[in-house]
Parts: sequence; C-alpha cells; structure tokens
Amino acid sequence: MKWFAKMGFDGGSSKHKQYFVKSDDNVFRRSIIISFFVLGIPVFVELFLILNYPEPNFRLLAYPPYYTIAKVAGLLVNFSLSYILFISVRSKLMRKISIILWLLILHIPANLDFICARVTGTLLSNDFMFAIFNTHLREAILIIKEYSVFICVNLLIIFCAFCLKSDKRYINKKYSIYAAILLIYSICCLTIQPFNRVIFAFSAHIEDLKDIDRFSKIQTPIKGIQTKSKEKETYVFVIGESVDRKHMEIYGYNRPTTPHFEKIRDELFVFKNVTTAHVFTSGAVKSMLLIKNNINQIWSLVQFFKSAGFKTFWFSNQGKVDNFDNSVMRFGRSCNEYAFIHGKDVIYSSENYNLTFEDEQRRLKLWDENLLKYFEKALSDSSEKKLIILHLKGSHPPIGMRYPPEFAKFSLTQEYYDRTKAIYVNLFDDSIVYTDHILNEVVKDLKKSGETSAMLYLSDHGQDINDTEECILTARTWPDGYEVPFVVWISEKYRKTNAEFIKGWNINQKYVTDKTAYSLIDLARLSHPDIDLSNSIFSKK
Repeated sequence: MKWFAKMGFDGGSSKHKQYFVKSDDNVFRRSIIISFFVLGIPVFVELFLILNYPEPNFRLLAYPPYYTIAKVAGLLVNFSLSYILFISVRSKLMRKISIILWLLILHIPANLDFICARVTGTLLSNDFMFAIFNTHLREAILIIKEYSVFICVNLLIIFCAFCLKSDKRYINKKYSIYAAILLIYSICCLTIQPFNRVIFAFSAHIEDLKDIDRFSKIQTPIKGIQTKSKEKETYVFVIGESVDRKHMEIYGYNRPTTPHFEKIRDELFVFKNVTTAHVFTSGAVKSMLLIKNNINQIWSLVQFFKSAGFKTFWFSNQGKVDNFDNSVMRFGRSCNEYAFIHGKDVIYSSENYNLTFEDEQRRLKLWDENLLKYFEKALSDSSEKKLIILHLKGSHPPIGMRYPPEFAKFSLTQEYYDRTKAIYVNLFDDSIVYTDHILNEVVKDLKKSGETSAMLYLSDHGQDINDTEECILTARTWPDGYEVPFVVWISEKYRKTNAEFIKGWNINQKYVTDKTAYSLIDLARLSHPDIDLSNSIFSKK
C-alpha cells in the first residue's frame, strides 16, 4: 500500500495521505538544501577570496573585528536577499526574473571577482574590466577554450538555478517584505560589492573611451616644440606583446632566444629595471602614448610628433574588437598613415598602404613578419622626419600560432618536471626567437637607410608562462606580468651626433612604461617648455 501511496494511486486512507504529504515534505526539504547551495555560490566564492587569498585587500581576518562582522553580515544579506526573493515569488515568470537578477547581481560579478583575483591578485578593477571590454571575439574564444572546465561548471550551476522549484504551500507574504527591506539595505550600504565594482568599472571604461576619442581626434598643432636636429631622421617604436624578459638571452636567459640581438649587443642599450604600468594591452599602450604637461593638459604622442613636423605611421598586427575600434586602434587612426592587418581584411589609411602579398595564405597566418612590408614602404617615404610605430602580436597566447614552423627551435628538456609546462616554455621561447628575428629585420632596414635613426622596443606587459613553482592563491602576474624588456638601438650617425646625450644613459634606471612618451620625445631630441623631460628614462635626473 505504501508503494501505491508513493505513486499517488491511493487516495482513500488518511494514514496513507499523511505518508504522502510527509514524503512530499522530504522532497521539498531536499530542494531547499539544493537551492541553498546553488544560490549561495556567489557568497561562498567571496568568502573563499576574503578568507584565503593572500592579497591584503582580501584578508578578512587582517582587519579589526568590527570590519569582519560587518563584512560577514553583508555577505549574509546578499545571500538572504537572493534566497528570499526566490522562495517568496509565486509566479513562474517572476521566479525566472528573480533568478536572472541573482545571476546578474551576484553570480556573474562574484565570478569576475574570482577570475580577477586569480589572474592579477587584486580586487575586480577598472583596468580588468577595460581589458574585458577590449577583447575581440577570436581572443574570447581562445580564453573560453582555456577555461572550458570553469565555464562548464558555471553553466551547470546556472542551469540548476533555473531548475529550482519551491512549494506554494510554504510561501509567506512576509518574505516579500523581508526581501524589500534587504534590497534597500544592500543598495544603500553597497553590500553587493562585486556588482558595484562591475558597474563602477563599466562607467570608468566609458569615460576612458571618451578621453581616448578626445586625445586621438585632437589635430590642433602644439606650439613651442623645439628640435635639436635638422637632418633627415627616423624613429621606430616597436610595441611587443606578452614578453617576459627573463626568457630573453640578452637579459641573461640560458637559452639562445635572441641570437640576432646578441650579435649587435654593442649597438644596444638593454635597460634592466623597467616595469609596465598595466598587465593588459589596452591599458598599457594607452598609458605609453599620453603626455601630461606642466599645466595639466593631456597631449598624445602622435599629436606631439605631428606638431614637430614628423610624418607618423602606425602598422599593427592587432586589429578591431569585432566590428568596433578598440582603444589602441583609435590612437593608430590618428596617424598620417596606418594599416591594421590582423584579420581577413586589411584596414588602411590610403591606397598607398593597400599592399598586396605574394603569399596570401602566409599573411592570413597573422604572423608579425607581415608588418615588415608596411615598414619598408614607410621607410621609402620622402618625408624628412618620420615616426613609425609597429604593434606586434609577439608572444600572445596561443603562443604556438605566433610564428612560422621554421622558428620552432626548442624541444623538451629535463629541466621541467612537468611535460605540459615544458611544452609551453618551448613555445614561448620559440616566439621570442621569432620576435628577435622581426626586430633584427627592422634594424637591418634602418641601417640600410643611412639616416639618423633609433629604435625603441618594449613589451606592453609580461606573461606568466608557469615555468616557476605554482602557488595556488597567489597573484600569477607578479613579477612575470610586470617585468618587461626595454631595448634601444641607435644608428652610427645618431651616436656621433648625440654622443654627449648618450653618455648620461643609465641602463639600471628603474622606470615605469607609463612615461614612455617622454622617453620617445627625448630620444628624438625634442623638447617643450611645458614638458618635464626628467620623466624620460634617458634623463640624468
């Protein structure tokens, strides 16, 4: 009979009816426990961060007791809000809406907080959101592949959240009042912290884009620029990508990753203590290209060189964010001539730079060598003074796609106990060899020109390639993500003309790349009364 009651076929016995209700209660209790764990996941994530993560911003127990109590109370409010909203809703539509609110306000921001902490070692920041908003579809797909397990688990959690059910018999209208009070409290006291950080970061990102638009569109000449050279001259600024300088032979690495640079070491200035201002491309490059003068005006590097009589060129192997310009591309478009070649279609400034390739398939491989054709074209330009900016794809993951097969120089070694790590290190080192080849081609072309010329190469940021001891819960980007190469090559003619200036260079100078624009101005022997060139890496000060 109990079996029939369980199946719902027995409607006569009060005893069996009682049993059926009891069984239904057990089912409901189980659903309550499941919903507790599913809806509580954002709280568990944030508790995990603030209790365990070494970064001081996360160390809950490092703060006074009242802060700890307030923080835990805030987390409980966040959870209670999502839970009560869920169980107090009768309508199926409103139930789905409450789950969507839980997803947008708690679950996704908490996961972004976790990812940011894992990658950068800090709380969710404007910079991290800026990087997300400047990621194009191809790059996003690669990231999804790399974190496929994490994403699948999250999709499963979201699916479970939408499958949650409750029983109308247990719903009380007072829960709705509790939910409203908690919602007002959360908004007023900002207890939904990851969500607030996402909103603030998005707002800051919009303001950043407005600033970049303003800087890149300003064409008003800057008056008062002084120059020390009246000769024909060319300056090349090469922006690398994701290079950890510890894997470069010229920085003491035990593998021959920079053979060309080794051959011309006497012609190079290898600065040893340079760190990037940001660990993502858009923020790092943007900071390199802005100048703040003594009266708090902001100028762009391109605008400054144009005003000094230079023709400016920008050739990039990093293109659009899908159908939209990213922040770096907007700076590139402000140059006299430009070409963005990353993708099926080349975006160019004029028909002069609508170049054809003998091997179209090789161009579509998106290797940095494709930029050399544009560089040679710019060098042949008749302008007396030129600034040429090359933006490489460098060592950006997936690293194995960044160079032709003939540059695969390294094989597995016994140095790394983990085979996967060893493979990754080999790929990264191969990409450095290829970048060394590209830079050598640039130097060779500059030498052929016989002009006063110089090349500055640095990477936008570094890259953690897991070749050091893994420490769970530590910021993987430090120091590998911040320590970048900063290498200057100068021509023989430049060396003779500026001998006294060069004597003052200190390759051990500590420097941050957000002052790079000042260094380029100084390298070109330009100056302005309102610009403090003590911000240059070449300055004796």
